[in-house]
Amino acid sequence: MNLKQKLNCFGTIPSGSNYKYSVTLYVDQPQAGTRDKVKHSYSDRMPGHTYLGLERYDSNTGEIIRVVTGFYVQSELTAMTGIYTAGAWGDDGATEYDVSLKVDMTASQFKDVIYFLKNLDTPAYNLVDNNCTTFAYSLLSPYISLPAGSGWIGPLGQGKNPADLGQDLREKSSTYGNKLTTGNGLTSPSTTNCN
Repeated sequence: MNLKQKLNCFGTIPSGSNYKYSVTLYVDQPQAGTRDKVKHSYSDRMPGHTYLGLERYDSNTGEIIRVVTGFYVQSELTAMTGIYTAGAWGDDGATEYDVSLKVDMTASQFKDVIYFLKNLDTPAYNLVDNNCTTFAYSLLSPYISLPAGSGWIGPLGQGKNPADLGQDLREKSSTYGNKLTTGNGLTSPSTTNCN
């Protein structure tokens, strides 16, 4: 996914009262409702995933512009060694999740997020220090108080991860009210196309 190109869909980020902005944190726990770091199936091991949905809604026209994206590693095998390796952006529209948290933003805040992402080269991925959860958490933490979301990640040490972040959000559901959604195998909305 060419993230910079997709983010151009938002244009200049107009600040009229008819425009509503939000960034939604999506957490796909390996095993919904638990702190298990990996779900093993017959053919795969699934470590979970954390990703973001950036959205602009125009109440005058009903138009929604949305980019749903996550940060990935290009080589999972290399990442398991604990070294920094190449990262990549993926389109996570219509992807499963178990916990989501919607963060409403002002036009100015949303513009800051878009500016940051557009001017960011694809960062290097590290399983403990800069994974999908760490990245999403760091991006949103200036705008909302998030729980720790950390726990042991195998022999590599302790870090933010989908299992613990999802569970911490579930345990603090009263803090977030109707901005928090929990379930099992829910599906995120799709990224929209733009002209």
